[in-house]
Amino acid sequence: MIVIYPDTNALHSDLLMQRKLSSELLALLDEGVVEVRLSPAVVAEADRQVRESVEATRKDVTTSVTKATRSLGLPEASMKALLSTLAGEITAVSDKALAPLLAHDACEVIEWSGVSAQDLVERELERRKPVLEKSGQSIGLRDTIIWHGLLELLETLDSDDDFVIFVSADGGFVNDGGLHDELEEEIDGAWWDGNRLRVASSLASAVLEAGRLASLIGERDGTLSAALIDYVERFDGIEWGSSPRDMYVTHHSANVPYGMEDALLISVDGVEVDHVGDGNPAECIGYADFTFSGRMSPMDYMDADHSNLEMTGGDINGYEVSVEFTARAEIIAEIEFDLEPLYAEVIGASVSW
Repeated sequence: MIVIYPDTNALHSDLLMQRKLSSELLALLDEGVVEVRLSPAVVAEADRQVRESVEATRKDVTTSVTKATRSLGLPEASMKALLSTLAGEITAVSDKALAPLLAHDACEVIEWSGVSAQDLVERELERRKPVLEKSGQSIGLRDTIIWHGLLELLETLDSDDDFVIFVSADGGFVNDGGLHDELEEEIDGAWWDGNRLRVASSLASAVLEAGRLASLIGERDGTLSAALIDYVERFDGIEWGSSPRDMYVTHHSANVPYGMEDALLISVDGVEVDHVGDGNPAECIGYADFTFSGRMSPMDYMDADHSNLEMTGGDINGYEVSVEFTARAEIIAEIEFDLEPLYAEVIGASVSW
């Protein structure tokens, strides 16, 4: 049994399960080799986030339609009917958080952890991970509940073929791609086999890791693919100049629109691996949607191709405008790997649109 156990942030980008990665996860469950366990704290947080998103969207739509009605002199009755329809459609998804996943037979919401209130308080007072200190105060109650759920889940493993993939990039849990030392020690101190717990920084990595564990034949390919996905995801948040910084990029022809300044990569979505080559290092090819924020002069913006460029702020008649640019990137990476112990690392890559 291979179990994927995500924290809330691992699911945050697609709580309605509409993207390709969610479909891949559900397809993996259909194959019968992987199961998902969810902490009730994760489900409750997902419900809250979707409700808040729905309410914010409904308010935005109401404001936009009302402004359009007034400024354009549109028929008020017709626009009210349209608004009612839109509001109904939007509100209808307020209870759909993780719905396709929760409806699957291979997904189960575990019971609330049996940890005592005393243990929770002592952990918080002692600032033991996953509790974090911020501005002199401790945070991390939900993370602590998720952690104890993971410990109790590990207790259920009774076969050498059982693995749990914990999905988190939260600083309360992980450091440099692995669990904090004190959390590792907590697992070792309970005599659990830490080798059967894997940590993935994203759901994409978890899906790939689950596939790797399920098939020895795919072990090498899965490891190289996971390394490529982790590498691509690390582009998120970097400045985009003549060459992306500290990413071992040897060739770079992925340029933002002419005149776009202070380009910052704010989102990496739709990461997928298209090809895993032979040899060592192996050439691997992947694709991802890169979204950048930046600024442009109104003249440069007006002259640009708007098919993947959007103005997000500023005045077109003013000094500059804020923009977002999205493009599909091709990443060709050279990846070194070892099988014993299993290890893979990108040593060079080219990036192009």
